[in-house]
Amino acid sequence: MNRTIINTKYLGIRYLSLLFFLMTFQAVIAQINCTEITSEAGIDYHFSSVTYMGGGAAFFDMDNDGDDDIWIAGGVERDVLYENDGSGNFTEIGETAGLNATIGHVNSGIITGDLDNDGFRDVMTLPHIGHAPYLFKNNGDGTFTEISETAGLSDFKAQSHAAAMGDVNLDGYLDIYVATYVETINNINDGMGNTIGFDHDCFDNLLFINNGDWTFTEMGNEYSVKNGGCALATTFTDYDNDNDPDLMIANDFGAWIEPNALYQNEHPNNQFSDISQSSGANPAIYGMGIAVGDYDRDLDLDYYITNLGRNVLLDNKNDGTFEDKTTEKGVEDTMMDSLLATGWGTAFIDMDNDLDLDLFVCNGYVPAADFIKDSKQNRNRLFLNDGTGFNFSETAFDSGLDDPGRGRGFAYSDYDNDGDLDILVINVNLHTGAEPIDKVLLFRNDSGQEKKWLKVNLEGITNNRDGFGSTMKIVVGGFSWIHDYNGGFGSHASQHSSTAHFGLGDFEMVDSLIITWPGGEQNHFTDISSNQTIKIKEDGTLTDTKELENFDKKIQLTAFPNPFSNQTQIRFQLPTSGEIELDIFDSLGRKIEQINKGWMIEGVHLLNWNLNENLTSSNWYLIRLKIDNQIITKKIIQNLR
Repeated sequence: MNRTIINTKYLGIRYLSLLFFLMTFQAVIAQINCTEITSEAGIDYHFSSVTYMGGGAAFFDMDNDGDDDIWIAGGVERDVLYENDGSGNFTEIGETAGLNATIGHVNSGIITGDLDNDGFRDVMTLPHIGHAPYLFKNNGDGTFTEISETAGLSDFKAQSHAAAMGDVNLDGYLDIYVATYVETINNINDGMGNTIGFDHDCFDNLLFINNGDWTFTEMGNEYSVKNGGCALATTFTDYDNDNDPDLMIANDFGAWIEPNALYQNEHPNNQFSDISQSSGANPAIYGMGIAVGDYDRDLDLDYYITNLGRNVLLDNKNDGTFEDKTTEKGVEDTMMDSLLATGWGTAFIDMDNDLDLDLFVCNGYVPAADFIKDSKQNRNRLFLNDGTGFNFSETAFDSGLDDPGRGRGFAYSDYDNDGDLDILVINVNLHTGAEPIDKVLLFRNDSGQEKKWLKVNLEGITNNRDGFGSTMKIVVGGFSWIHDYNGGFGSHASQHSSTAHFGLGDFEMVDSLIITWPGGEQNHFTDISSNQTIKIKEDGTLTDTKELENFDKKIQLTAFPNPFSNQTQIRFQLPTSGEIELDIFDSLGRKIEQINKGWMIEGVHLLNWNLNENLTSSNWYLIRLKIDNQIITKKIIQNLR
């Protein structure tokens, strides 16, 4: 029997009424305003590859400090890791974090999850042929150790761009599904030598079952999920609301080799059933990315799959089947002329916090066979949900998101913790020795602050620590919808922030929030105040922002820019007034300068530090801040280029 934990004590008096019920309907589409702030935020990266397939990125909180960091696939270079300082500034720490292991192979995809339930997110990266997936154990101190060989992955060398983590057998540990791509290219040609179709051989997909001891056993055949397609996206998702993770796959060359696939989890049997055809979840397209969300607020999960050509919106009929509503809802993502658009990363995302899910599509040209007439001018798309008939209007140009680069991976996160979701786009450059053209782009969302919001993180106890595979039902002012807490997988080669983000419109209070964990146990909360981040544990414990005041008021120490040339600005926050010491040490542990010593008041302080190159030849330094008996340090790196 399912156990339900009910908690009704939280956070004040219920909002007095529905407060003009009809006001939440958006008769007029809101204006979205996004600002490209990549360099300003400290991100400077160009993804280059030996093919036009491109790569992706993952937003995840690597150090459990309450903000999302960014891991970006390296392509022909080393992967990069950008640490978030909590105020939206990033510092690249990949070399010191242990990412040099990725040098020498073309990495494309990224996924993260807590594989050993120790509270820290581990990372898998996906290279082209020549190396098995890299597996990085998070050491909990800002560094990672690559362990693919000892974990039992080293024999599985296949081209891959997508993977997902989910607990398929509900044993409390995350398993890993790796979707693989083309092994041998076989074009179908006419008598003139022109390509008219495809008959590629594709690698078998891989299912790594977690043994709970940092080893994995590949069991794709045993679980009947090998699939024969050339996959570019995959996600675990509970499409049938039966509290176990099902599996969706987007296959490239679907009309020629294998169409998209949906596998139903038959737990407690360690088996999946292929229901692709019977459910109608098998469009035969050039599948590249998957978005998951209850866009029409009817309490089931719908799916949007990107394509070279007309994208596909699969509307869940809640009877085990899907209906194609792409044209009806206005989300085909087609061009004005006869040329085809090319969609890659995608997500349902409430950009304006107005209680309904919008839809972002990362577009980008890819050279194709002559019979595929795709456009070279192929900008990103943002479709805004009208919230009434759940029809969409395209607004990327007005929003500032219609970047003309060759977009591939895309991930979202509220990286600056201001209550609305921001967008990261990974453009691809062909590695030819020429200067890169299109850079990775970070877009800050300046649209959602006028509306209310709620962010939710989960922590499993019996289930996996991340809570992946859970479902959330939220009720706000008479509206209700569900959220698939699946880890943020599905976008091409990328992983969105796993934090559940709910736009609440003008409502001050969430009436009800029900968490259903893998296996079926539930937590039920009522009267939750808006504009806060909460964490819910599987035992029913809810931690709200008031209980996180000590975290918000801890000593904070950052530096920007970092890496720096000759000067950096040191920013520190003191929770109380007191005697402080602020010192600089070199890489040999020698104190080279005392910046400040004495009494300082509570609050935020800014100090500039200029490097005296006569004092040391170190290429990195340590800032140490001491107040009373507390010490905090920050590593800063000198840019020697």
